[in-house]
Amino acid sequence: MTRRLAWIPVAGRLLAGGILVAGGFLKLRAPAEEFAAALEAYRFFPPDLLLPIARVVPWAEYLTGLYLIAGLWLRWTAPMAALLYGAFVASLSAAFLRGISLESCGCFGGAWIFSPAWTLATDSFMLLFLWAVVSDRERIFSLDRRLK
Repeated sequence: MTRRLAWIPVAGRLLAGGILVAGGFLKLRAPAEEFAAALEAYRFFPPDLLLPIARVVPWAEYLTGLYLIAGLWLRWTAPMAALLYGAFVASLSAAFLRGISLESCGCFGGAWIFSPAWTLATDSFMLLFLWAVVSDRERIFSLDRRLK
């Protein structure tokens, strides 16, 4: 990668990781039932799985985001972040295609409200950034590089 483009994976890690940390943290501060109610609006998951998903996803977001920002274990962390964002894009797209009207995506709990259309665009953009992170072999400004 040329020097001029070397900042793209770093920016991708910081942006995508920051969003995951913020979303995970804000959902962890609220009762899991609140996020489960947001998930229920998608009509995508079986009712029995809503609460377990609402308990696991915020931790996955938070920890993946922290590792992504730090640049630690990027070989696994970057694909995990891409998987999370891919799941978000798939869920939002499925809701749109089925004509489900969502007031909020539920991404940041009740703390920050963003329209599902805005979130779909942002998450798709984060997927592009994460492609750069996954493809990056230099891993500048990362703990992975320091620990080699």
